Amino acid sequence: MGRGPHRSMGFVVTPSFVNESTILKYPHFKGTSAALRAESRILQRLGKHPRIIEFKGEHDDGLLLEYAPNGSLETHLQETQVPIKEKIRIAKETAEGVAYAHLSNVLICDIHVRNILLDAEFHIKLCDFQGRLLSPDGEVLVSGGASENAESFMPRGDKEFADVRTDIFALGSTIYHIITGHRPFPQYDTIDDEAKFEELYRKGHFHPLDIGVGGEVVQNCWGGKYESTGEVVNDLKALEQLL
Repeated sequence: MGRGPHRSMGFVVTPSFVNESTILKYPHFKGTSAALRAESRILQRLGKHPRIIEFKGEHDDGLLLEYAPNGSLETHLQETQVPIKEKIRIAKETAEGVAYAHLSNVLICDIHVRNILLDAEFHIKLCDFQGRLLSPDGEVLVSGGASENAESFMPRGDKEFADVRTDIFALGSTIYHIITGHRPFPQYDTIDDEAKFEELYRKGHFHPLDIGVGGEVVQNCWGGKYESTGEVVNDLKALEQLL
């Protein structure tokens, strides 16, 4: 995990160094939260993978996690002029992490640039797994209560519902952010204008996709054209090879 306070599911979790490669993630308020207990279960299911932050065990005060020295992708995009080929690589690696989670019966439910970290070589590590762990038949075994922000929330009748399609929609918004450097509809507030986002998305009025490279992938994520995240990975790999 990166350095600095991190707001997750309505409470602040703070990383503290244990050693040069390990962070302790703990809530501001004493005691292990239900969300962190769920995250522990989900991370144990995921195990080791190059696109997933490494889980190093539980601690009396929280979770022991891999330290990602280059911090959050959100900050990196704000502070660095990232070339388009590098952006597509980052988008591809993000999709690889999501695809692996889905193959492990995990729904992330909060895919966002703030929940993507960068290791020493600027490869991505997904973090903050407080979504859902499913059984092979789709039963929810564990839920950390995570949900997308307004710019990443696929409109649906039951706002508690989540599946691969809702994650792919959020992945589309995240790829948009990676490529453009800002979230969709930055003129609207994701809390105060939540109803506006929902209205726009229900009508199919997505942010104009004049972003050039990668725009078709974003459109397909938002438009429900992908059956699996693996298809997103394949399209981004093909795009990367053209650059």
